[in-house]
Amino acid sequence: MSADFEIQLSLRALDLVNSSGLQKCSNPYATVHIFDPYGETSVAQTVGSTEMINNSSSPKWTKVFYLDWSFGEAVHVNVEVYDKMERGSDLLMGSCDFEIGEIVTSKGGCKAKVMKGGGGTISAHVEKNRSSEAKFYLQLRAVGLTNVTTEIFRLSASFFTISRKHTESPSNIEDIWIVVYRSGFIAGNLSPMWKKIKLSLSALCDSDKDRSLMIEVFHLKRNSEHIFIGKSETSVNNLLALRNPIGNADNDLSLKLLKDGTEVGYIDVLEANVVESSGRRSGPQRIDSRISTIETPIINPIGDPTFLNYLSGGCELKLCIGIDFTASNGRLHFT
Repeated sequence: MSADFEIQLSLRALDLVNSSGLQKCSNPYATVHIFDPYGETSVAQTVGSTEMINNSSSPKWTKVFYLDWSFGEAVHVNVEVYDKMERGSDLLMGSCDFEIGEIVTSKGGCKAKVMKGGGGTISAHVEKNRSSEAKFYLQLRAVGLTNVTTEIFRLSASFFTISRKHTESPSNIEDIWIVVYRSGFIAGNLSPMWKKIKLSLSALCDSDKDRSLMIEVFHLKRNSEHIFIGKSETSVNNLLALRNPIGNADNDLSLKLLKDGTEVGYIDVLEANVVESSGRRSGPQRIDSRISTIETPIINPIGDPTFLNYLSGGCELKLCIGIDFTASNGRLHFT
């Protein structure tokens, strides 16, 4: 029997208990297993592991797990969180179990549980996967970052993350952002130019180029929590429109980095291209200045809502079943 959906499972943790001692902060990663709680299958199936995040008690992992799921099918997932050790075996920080249907039917497609065997909470997020072979090529450069390091004669060692907005979030709960990419860091430079990256458009924005993305810049700390510098909300289409290979001296095409409403720097988009599976590139549209009127069709960029959307939005169903045992139905047989 084929599955109804391929779903994306994302994980993050909150307030993990530090297991690395007073001088360091934990380096957590998570492993995911599918198991049978009724014991019919004794061996759990290993799905995979997230990346390790240095010095974090509230990690947001970028790794996405793809699982097949059908309505009415119970898929039980075990999540274990470990602290990566430089020497010896990694330390188990705790674990918790989820049932995929339970996550799907939770508001926003999100479910949080307190870990067993350790402090902290694990949040699991589920979305329907809209597969696409398109790739997004991106290169960013920061300009004039605020120096947040407290060390004398040192400049920030900065890296950035890209998060996508969880589209299933109902309006009555806080927006949920899922980290999908984390860059390497560049030290000693308040205008760092990060390496060009290639991302799956499906993993980045679920193939919706207007979906909200959040770019956040941090200062790397090796033995404690990283320091937040600033953030800017954007989208793939916005990044395509802001592409400027030679930079932007006037910052009129730059993304403003904000912290508590204050500008702390800018982000230049040096390259932004979407390459479809056919190899065709797509970028910002060039409009002929001789055209005075452009008729734009009204479209729904998200598409028609699915039953999964209704469940994730908090829709509750009530079902009443009646069975007619009268003679008009003939003789009833029970097996």
